Amino acid sequence: MTDPDPVRVVPRELLEELAATGAPAAPPPPATPARTESGEYRSRLLVDRWLAARGVGFRVKAEPDARGRTVYVLAACPFDPAHADPDACVMQAPDGRLSAQCFHNSCAGRGWQQFKDRIGRPEPHHYDPPLCGPRARRPRPRHRPAPGPAASAPAVPSGTASTPDPAAPTGAPGETPATGGVPPGDGPPEPAAPPQPSGRRVIVVEPETTPVSATMRAVTDTLLGAGDCFRRADQLVRVTGSEVVPVLSAAELAGLLNHHAEVQFVSGESAAFRPLPTSYASTWLNHPGEGHRLPRIALFTHNPVYTPDWRLAAPGYDADSGIYNAGPAVEPCDTTEHLDRLLADFCFRTPGDRTNYVGVLLTALLVPRFIGSKPAVLFNGNQPGLGKSVLAQIVAILRDGRPTETGTYNPNDEEFEKRLGAIVRRGATTIIIDNAKGTGRNPRIDSACLERSITDPVLSFRLLGYSREIRAENSHIFCLTANTPDVSRDLVTRSVVVGLYHEGDPATRAFTIPDPEGYAEEHRVELLGELVGMVERWRAAGSPAAAVCSRFNKKGWGPTVGGILQVAGYPDFLANAAAAAAELDDTRREFAALVAAMADQPQGTWTCAELAGLADANRLFPAKGPEESPRGRATRIGMLAGRYVGERFPVTEARTAVFERTTDRKGNVYRVALEDTGA
Repeated sequence: MTDPDPVRVVPRELLEELAATGAPAAPPPPATPARTESGEYRSRLLVDRWLAARGVGFRVKAEPDARGRTVYVLAACPFDPAHADPDACVMQAPDGRLSAQCFHNSCAGRGWQQFKDRIGRPEPHHYDPPLCGPRARRPRPRHRPAPGPAASAPAVPSGTASTPDPAAPTGAPGETPATGGVPPGDGPPEPAAPPQPSGRRVIVVEPETTPVSATMRAVTDTLLGAGDCFRRADQLVRVTGSEVVPVLSAAELAGLLNHHAEVQFVSGESAAFRPLPTSYASTWLNHPGEGHRLPRIALFTHNPVYTPDWRLAAPGYDADSGIYNAGPAVEPCDTTEHLDRLLADFCFRTPGDRTNYVGVLLTALLVPRFIGSKPAVLFNGNQPGLGKSVLAQIVAILRDGRPTETGTYNPNDEEFEKRLGAIVRRGATTIIIDNAKGTGRNPRIDSACLERSITDPVLSFRLLGYSREIRAENSHIFCLTANTPDVSRDLVTRSVVVGLYHEGDPATRAFTIPDPEGYAEEHRVELLGELVGMVERWRAAGSPAAAVCSRFNKKGWGPTVGGILQVAGYPDFLANAAAAAAELDDTRREFAALVAAMADQPQGTWTCAELAGLADANRLFPAKGPEESPRGRATRIGMLAGRYVGERFPVTEARTAVFERTTDRKGNVYRVALEDTGA
């Protein structure tokens, strides 16, 4: 064994010169798109914000689908508008991934990318957090952040909503904003993560120690701070632009809250951001106190309306009256130039029918005074093609700024209620039941649901797929269009009849305005200004009331609207009521035949039992099955007779009969008094 040679000592300069001749250091690995620990991208598309910005109508299903995806059901397929709700939808998985589908064969093969291109690609601000620059994804930190509250969010008291300090560093949890999560000295700095949206609130919940009531208050504080959340008919609603959207389910509330704030759950040494759990959201939706902290919307409207103290509500929210006017500013006009031109070509049956229609348009301005105390409108024509549906859509355009979807009458009242509820939920305030007609088994148009919807102060419909009801103040105008229909008496007495009549082929008629609906949309502000001008001239004349008889007079609807029309030069408001009732009410038609039969008999007075016998002889008012006894039938005829006491019925072209009631030793007896009409 030999000893090694001694190591020669060299100066440091020589070592540095040797190191400089070596291979260059390898570059650091490139940065990759950032994901959370669960593999999700940090920027999530806010589908509701994107669809609303693109003008796409939609609704959110109450519960996720079998894969846990949130389903946004589109009002119409972007490729074919005939594919309406619920045929097309956009779906978002819990990790943010998106898919889309239309269930019609003609749209097969069109998925999320095609839907996105057709609707319009999302902008950076449609994501949360908003995308920064051309990159759609954020850089990943090289070191996994340490768990604990310090790595998740600024510390705030439990159960409170807070806004992060603007001076504090921003970025994703656990990142160092200046270096993207890479400690100084470990390599070149990566691009900084986009900051959290300015002013975003954080609700911190410690389930073990935070009272549920404190979390409920924090949720309400967040909704109040958002400025777009209100209470309407004791339900949470959100106003987005010109639309009001009810929030009925726990999933919808969780999505709305996440739109405005983050919810952080803290447990021991760990903390995590999560959507508001269903149990918390359901508790808030059913809380008797928190919802009442929100400002109340007494009336939501797209057209100018008069407050109960006769102020013309300005656009926006009027706290004194609770009216939210999402429509344009309107100034009163001194003429009715546009209104006269619009209505000139319609073949109203009488001048009174035209006056009734203008009265309906005026009612839209006076709705706050007549919630639940205004009639429906029955457009009755002697044949198709006279413009009944067009007149109904003009009402919708002046009220809501656009034509509305129409519903179909269904004699099954339960199904009919679902249809009405769906239309109300989508925000329409003009409900059009187009081309209403009965069926073979149910020839009469008769709906208890529709009748109560006309007169109830609050509309309430059970919605399919929801455990809650859709509710709204009854500012709605219900329109029915039909051709010489058979309508129940209760529906006739709840309606203003606008009759149209034309002899010959209506297709040969010429119109000075080829597109009346387009004209109404183009000149909507002017038309509303002319209606406001009519109200202002009536007020300047001392607000005279008209002597008008109507079942809706308890709040003064008939005298008020009739007075405005009289000052404007239309004295024949509701002048067609009796004739329309005689034509449309089949019960009244049968009773008129019974009165005519009484006039042909020499007998002077009739008891109820004798009237029942006369009805049998003329095959009127058939018995309600074999179980109806003669006494029960006489009682039913007597109740009908009491309804028509004092009314006049035509017997011949020259004579009318007044149906009268007197009392003798037999009780109530009835007779007819004949009068010459001079015809």
